[in-house]
Amino acid sequence: MSTHRADGATGHRARPPRRRRRLAWASAVSLTVATAVVATLVTHGSGDVPVGGAPAGTAAGSVNSDAASGLPAVGTLGATEQVAVVTTDNGVKRVTGDDRVATAIAVSGDRFPSGYPSAVLASADDFADALAGSALADAVGAPLLLSGRGGLDPRVADELRAHLTRGGQVYVLGGPRALAPSTDDAVTAAGGEPVRLAGKDRYATAAVIASQVAEASPSGRCDALLVTGQGFADGAAASGVVTAHRPLLYTAGDSMPFATRAALAACTTAGSTATAVGGPAAKAAQAADLPAGVELETVVGKDRYETSAKLMQLAVSGEETAAAQVEAVRDAGTGDASELADDGGADSAPAPASTASPSSSSSPSASASASASASDPGQQDAQYAPSVRSEASSGPVVLASGSDYADALVGGTYHRPVLLTEASTLPGPVADAIHAASGDVHGVLVVGGERAVSDGAADDAAQIASGVAPADVRAKRPSAAPSASASASASAPATAPASSSSSPSKSASASPSSSAAAAGTGGGGAITGAGAGKWFSGASGTGVSDGSFAKWRGSELGIVGTWSDNNSAMVEAWAMQPGQEFGSWQGNIDIAVGAIGGGESWQAASTGAYDARWRQSLTKMKTLWGNKPGTVYIRFAHEMNGNWYDWSVNKGNKDAFVASWKRYRALQQEIFPKSKLVFSVNRESVNSGFNWTESFPGKQYVDVMGVDYYNQYPTANSVEDFRGALGAKDGYGAPKGLQAHSDFAKSVGLPLSVNEWSGISENADSPGFIQGMHEFFSKNAGSGPGQILYDVQFNCDMGGGKFMLYKGKMPKSADMYQKLF
Repeated sequence: MSTHRADGATGHRARPPRRRRRLAWASAVSLTVATAVVATLVTHGSGDVPVGGAPAGTAAGSVNSDAASGLPAVGTLGATEQVAVVTTDNGVKRVTGDDRVATAIAVSGDRFPSGYPSAVLASADDFADALAGSALADAVGAPLLLSGRGGLDPRVADELRAHLTRGGQVYVLGGPRALAPSTDDAVTAAGGEPVRLAGKDRYATAAVIASQVAEASPSGRCDALLVTGQGFADGAAASGVVTAHRPLLYTAGDSMPFATRAALAACTTAGSTATAVGGPAAKAAQAADLPAGVELETVVGKDRYETSAKLMQLAVSGEETAAAQVEAVRDAGTGDASELADDGGADSAPAPASTASPSSSSSPSASASASASASDPGQQDAQYAPSVRSEASSGPVVLASGSDYADALVGGTYHRPVLLTEASTLPGPVADAIHAASGDVHGVLVVGGERAVSDGAADDAAQIASGVAPADVRAKRPSAAPSASASASASAPATAPASSSSSPSKSASASPSSSAAAAGTGGGGAITGAGAGKWFSGASGTGVSDGSFAKWRGSELGIVGTWSDNNSAMVEAWAMQPGQEFGSWQGNIDIAVGAIGGGESWQAASTGAYDARWRQSLTKMKTLWGNKPGTVYIRFAHEMNGNWYDWSVNKGNKDAFVASWKRYRALQQEIFPKSKLVFSVNRESVNSGFNWTESFPGKQYVDVMGVDYYNQYPTANSVEDFRGALGAKDGYGAPKGLQAHSDFAKSVGLPLSVNEWSGISENADSPGFIQGMHEFFSKNAGSGPGQILYDVQFNCDMGGGKFMLYKGKMPKSADMYQKLF
């Protein structure tokens, strides 16, 4: 296994100075859209960006979550990013980072190791602008970078300083609600020239971007892709198809918004094609009056995975021709993409929350493709688009998670087929598509971490790409390992959660169903624990969903952990959906759901501003969980005593937080009362300005106390170090040591969970820390006040694997964990 930055890749040469010019579709589109759509914005520099700034309470460069990269959020953004490009012996190349921002940087480094003359920058908090911007990135030979809506992420600024040609253009996509005006100033400070491309909403912004693409990369035709802008699934499936010769426009579900109609109306070149991807876009396109010279094609699958499989042929075909056209324009020295000088106009105020703006996180349908049925328009045409069945170019296929959009979007910038996959299982249509094109597919490129796309799924894809039949690959999978959604061991009763840990033996002799006991009672009623002197021991991350972690440690997991901790993810609970990471898991599950996002506040939350979203999230979890026997432990606003999440709590907003928590509790009890609500804090407070216990809402509003506990501040290099820090308090007098957290839980009459914990390889490979954790769990196991109800070892592949015990960088700690747990 080797780590490198893309051997053999080439950089792009510098291009001549910009010249104003107008070319076919670009001219018509810019005039039509700018005239018809209010608040279209195309500016150079930061002076013309509308006033108003970033939404209140938004930290510069903040990102809500990183599920797309298979990772939870990594804390304060701006630290040195951890990215990796790893190639294995079986032909799988994985490009990943700590979060979606770092993953985009990793892809940039892989594609442009020698630097680049320009860049495209989009919000990391929504899919719409980034997906549309992929075509622009292709047109100008640039990477697609992501940043939080509050301002330029410091890591992106460092990336631009290191690799962008001095004075190179950085296309900043979306209005001030997508990327704050301060982003432009930060781009300038990093050595770039910001060019803001925006419309009043995502539909108008996509049209403006398409116009810019047409000017930068004229092909004589104005082919376009159509996907719904109301959910990311079809867009993610189409990400490998969005290119300089095939820019993207959005439909509003199954209707055609004005900006998109205006852009299409400007396309009058005979032989042009509009390709509608997904059922909603197909309906919208068939109901619309397309120009006479434009042919409509549709690609519709039964779900996002089949849609991506059907698009594979479209993504492969025509690539070489388009690339040659783009390069010919550059070689001819016809100049750079020009601004739409006089077609703009002042940008109006940001769209209201109900408008599908670039920064909006509302998604009526998580999987637009899945909504298509046999009777949907275009379903009868759900084969590869006929006009693009041409000679295929060869190269790797890109594999990305279908559970979120970020990895697929940046993976699409390789302009190779992007196939969506479940975390641990390669969907049948995807496997079949790889097999059918195995003569043209050479290698598998995975974008995202192992929690997003497991090594097993990637290996299956590689074998199939080499010519092995999918059925043969499936038959070779080890039968001893639990399936991706295995719940309990074969010997355990079907109705029982997975095994619990007991003291002092690593092996639980009794199944949970026979030893479980109802004990401590929070506001939501009795807590069913693992039994007297026992606790549920579990993990999150690599190897958990496919059973390899449990097999490695030698005992079944009593609980699993996952995250849906941004505004869009919390309403979908992706990991719990059928076919996803824990879609069929029957045991206990700990899920962090976030709370509020960028630009939102606890003050607004306390008045009910976000009740509708919270209600939707709870309803989704209840529906997905159904009558499964395990318990859902919901970590609402987890680690709120830190300063790295949008839902951070400080001295100034703690009262509003308490009121908001009580609102959420009322909704949880109304909608999903069988779940349990966990008040989960970080081990110590960071810049909160107060003792977090003052924000505890009261026993009746909480079921379980929780703490995330990593080996840092201070690092325990021995078990003696660990024991010595058990009673520590933080700088505000709040619990810091594990015993102190247990004591507080006991004082309020609740059990304690350790929701995330692990060593950190860059601090120490300390078996003493592992020993101390197990020792404390064993001595304090149970479900009564102050007792350990469950633990979740954080085995997620982030920071270069620094937290991982299984497949990680702490062999001594891993050995101790295997021995004890």
